[in-house]
Amino acid sequence: MFCHRAIRKAPLTLALVSLLLSACSKDPESLTQSAREHLERRDPTSAILDLKTALQSRPDDAEARLLLGRALFATGDPSGAQVELERAQSLGLGFDRVAASLGEVWLALGRGAQVVDKLSAVQAADPRDLAEVKRVLALGHLRQGEQDQAQSALDAALQAVPDHRPARILALRLQAARGQGEAALQATGALLKQHADDP
Repeated sequence: MFCHRAIRKAPLTLALVSLLLSACSKDPESLTQSAREHLERRDPTSAILDLKTALQSRPDDAEARLLLGRALFATGDPSGAQVELERAQSLGLGFDRVAASLGEVWLALGRGAQVVDKLSAVQAADPRDLAEVKRVLALGHLRQGEQDQAQSALDAALQAVPDHRPARILALRLQAARGQGEAALQATGALLKQHADDP
């Protein structure tokens, strides 16, 4: 039904019609995997199309709801993202899986104190999930003017995943803010060189 409604809406480019028809022909698992790939390529709009199509036939798919929340946030819709992330949690996804994404939503909505309150005790089983939680927690502390606590959170993020690029960049920003600008600049140059081929 989503496919039929979307295709009827005008004007649609030939490329978008082709994308919609392709999405409608896939099973929910394939659509969810396709959405992950779109998000990795920083194409949240295409991810949203895939996920909404998948959820038409499987509305209680918590993983798809999580990805849809992330995609909506990436398009500048934190309120819509919050709805989907909370739905993913209500469908059985552990809070450690949604915590970082919800934290980013709360930050966008100006609720830094809530980030600190809700994420401080979160321990994720997956190291990359843990690194993301600690990175977002660090942002929450920075919103509260708590640089020492932010540094501790970033240390934990980089202990979980030493090459976690967003956490490393935030750590360098904090280093510069604390008056170590020259060292931070040198480290930033080395980091950019190391990730020169990244998208």
